[in-house]
Amino acid sequence: MQSPEGFTVFGDRVYIADTGYKNGNFVDAYITVVSLDSLTKIRDIYLPCKNPQFVFASSYTNKVYAICTGNYEDVAGKIVVISPNTLSVLNVVDVGGYVGGYVYLEDKHLLGLIGVGKNILFWSLDTENIFSSYKVVDDDKIFLSGIA
Repeated sequence: MQSPEGFTVFGDRVYIADTGYKNGNFVDAYITVVSLDSLTKIRDIYLPCKNPQFVFASSYTNKVYAICTGNYEDVAGKIVVISPNTLSVLNVVDVGGYVGGYVYLEDKHLLGLIGVGKNILFWSLDTENIFSSYKVVDDDKIFLSGIA
């Protein structure tokens, strides 16, 4: 692993985001899958995005999700949907900005993304689409950090 960031445990595996950051650049990004029992690497899953920072899993959808922030210049963030059964990428969704944080609401099947061009976006795990957004203006003074 080059530059590990977020991780999650789902089933008997650990999914670790590797940003691929090297010498000031974001190169190839991966999710490294590790056996929880033996702590050995099973495989790397190539991510078609830049700078994966967050990883979470849903028992509702039986999928793993990587949230990529982009490179903060000319590559926007994405959500990458991964099958834990086949260890392959199922879908890639462009979020249209740079993700600074997230909150996952398992009981609502929703993902909230913050920092996307001064927006809070709400993404449905059911449809894998952004269905609502809230524009944060300077007077709103909303600070969301570490929400669980």
